[in-house]
Amino acid sequence: GFLMLVAASLVTTAVFLGLAALLSAGAVGRKRTRALALALVVWFVAVVLFDFFGTLVDYDPSRTTQGYRRTHAHLSAMGVDEIRLTGGEPLVRRDLPVLVSFLAEIPGVRDLSLTTNGVLLDRLAGPLVEAGLRRLNVSLDSLSHVRFAEITRRDALDRVLTGLEEAERYPELRPIKVNCVAMRGFTEEEVPALAELARRKPYVVRFIEFMPLDADQAWREDEVLTGGEIRALIEE
Repeated sequence: GFLMLVAASLVTTAVFLGLAALLSAGAVGRKRTRALALALVVWFVAVVLFDFFGTLVDYDPSRTTQGYRRTHAHLSAMGVDEIRLTGGEPLVRRDLPVLVSFLAEIPGVRDLSLTTNGVLLDRLAGPLVEAGLRRLNVSLDSLSHVRFAEITRRDALDRVLTGLEEAERYPELRPIKVNCVAMRGFTEEEVPALAELARRKPYVVRFIEFMPLDADQAWREDEVLTGGEIRALIEE
């Protein structure tokens, strides 16, 4: 457990040192945002390891939260003004509203958003908005209970929809984006229902291109459902 903790710490430190070098070298605009998002992914992995092994090494999670704030304060001074919390699943972090409040208070941060699967959103939307969260992305590939369970391996669609409805209650939290990965042979049946969801609700539904980002080499070009095909389905 201790060695895992040390390894996670070293990986996280290396990523942020590289990010600092990138920013210092003059990377601008969206490159900064993408670099910060990548670093946060690694950081959240490290935090999960810290929390898991915390009881073995007497780890205090509040120290990591303070570390987040110090790191992002330095990044803000370098010109980073957008922060997105992603993962993994950020809502499983025990002190996430505290972390959000720390990040929201950093001078120069104008946009603070979060990407989530939405399962725990019903009870955390309020505390997160109160802490300073202003934008939300929810991953949702199907509105069918059966298909949702097949994808996620749990029957939690109703919880996700309840979480979205809870997020609606806070006008400060806009836009609320719903992301669906578009895959041929699967998404065609989902397009009409998701388009109707966008018509009924204050959500921005986005169909994300299926991209070759998988380590197990499962991506195939013939499974890509194009934007033109999706639009045709919506206009039928």
